[in-house]
Amino acid sequence: TVRILNAAALTRKAAKAELPPLLARAVRYIGEHLREPVSVETLASGLAVSRTTLGGLFRKHFAASPRDYWNARRMELADYQLRHSQLSVKEISWLLGYASQFHFTAAFTRRTGRSPSAMRREVRNQNP
Repeated sequence: TVRILNAAALTRKAAKAELPPLLARAVRYIGEHLREPVSVETLASGLAVSRTTLGGLFRKHFAASPRDYWNARRMELADYQLRHSQLSVKEISWLLGYASQFHFTAAFTRRTGRSPSAMRREVRNQNP
């Protein structure tokens, strides 16, 4: 089952909350490396904690795993770019580190229920 997370809500929560320093560092790292595939093992190792500890912090504060949080942040950036930039869907997929436009489109459609192109058309039709 694919769990759909509200990426904007997660980001607002991260920005407003008094996060434990370890979690704040993890969130900052993810934000700075959205384009790169971030494994939980690499993230935990870089923070000198176990995967279990890191996962527990994310679940406690965001009700999401580190991987789900990372994917939600990528989708948040994709949504912003589709609404506010002239970048093509292919360029956005590259910006976010997807292997191909196909993979990005599939991930975006799974999470939002519509393709990136359909979402962009809707936005443009609402704001002619």
